[in-house]
Amino acid sequence: LVAPDLRRCGVAGVMRAELLERAEGIGVPLAIRDVSMAELATADEVFLCNSQFGIWPVRALDEHVWPVGELTRKLQDQLRDDLDF
Repeated sequence: LVAPDLRRCGVAGVMRAELLERAEGIGVPLAIRDVSMAELATADEVFLCNSQFGIWPVRALDEHVWPVGELTRKLQDQLRDDLDF
């Protein structure tokens, strides 16, 4: 899992912290760093998160299309089961 560094933008919110902790808890390697658009284009799956909607899969951006991936589904399921999200 690659999470963008928040030095330039973004919010270090409670849902982000929850998801990073959960990902580490299930053994998902985690990197927090800058992410370029070129790297984003090659990602296996992409999602956004916040405390209002939980995890929101990104399906497409410009010409890039992503599936709702296994990690996205697993984290969504955990939030639903544990937090009624």
